[in-house]
Amino acid sequence: MLEKVVESVLEEYVSEWVEGLDSEKMKVALFAGKVEFRDLRMRGAALDKFQLPMKMKSGSVGRLSIKVPWKRLTSQGVKIQVEDVFLVVQPTNLGDAGADEDDDSYLLRTRWAKQQEVRMLEILEKVKSDGTAASGDGDTDGAGDSDPTASWGYRKKILNTILDNVTFEFTNIHIRYEDSKHVASPIPLALGLMIDSIIISTTNANGQAEFVDRAQARTAFVHRRLEMTQASVYSDNIEIPGAKNPKGPSRSGSNIIHPFKLV
Repeated sequence: MLEKVVESVLEEYVSEWVEGLDSEKMKVALFAGKVEFRDLRMRGAALDKFQLPMKMKSGSVGRLSIKVPWKRLTSQGVKIQVEDVFLVVQPTNLGDAGADEDDDSYLLRTRWAKQQEVRMLEILEKVKSDGTAASGDGDTDGAGDSDPTASWGYRKKILNTILDNVTFEFTNIHIRYEDSKHVASPIPLALGLMIDSIIISTTNANGQAEFVDRAQARTAFVHRRLEMTQASVYSDNIEIPGAKNPKGPSRSGSNIIHPFKLV
């Protein structure tokens, strides 16, 4: 039953970002421990939850891989790898912004965080109901079962620990900002951010990568470390032929911030 919960949660969260996922393929492959998709499109509304003054014009992902160590879920994290990410973003209509934009953005972000928590609980309840209907057993709380892992409270705790320890690895990222309306230059310019890799991992209080169980560590917080290598910023003309090529311009000549590393 825990496998179904993990599969449902991963599918729900990944589907928020990309289109074209084969749900059945994902569930079957995840059960085997690994699923991989190629040539996915980003959802147009994927960035809306962050309340940024920009919107997505187009987006693609070359490869998405999810690895789930089913036999070691309480000691080893799920790994999500994303390769060849290309996003083209543009500014939102500045005339739509009101005087209370900052307050509204805060409220919307808070509301989104609460919605995420509610959605996870709904997924848990759905899987719980499906399991009860399939087994025909009305005892869904595990009260009559000597196995503590049968308790839904235990499963929820394990699920939270799994989500706390997900590792994200992004490689070959290209984010391009195009603005043809709000720039002072008569020639529309674009700014681009190119990053070789980003790794987001869970750490202990000392900043060392480690699998963390909040109950055992007696902490309400989870520490995350972001490692970024070979990042650079460039500018070019939107009208230049090939400017929208996902590979972007050369790293020399058009860079305004040369490659650097951040940990």
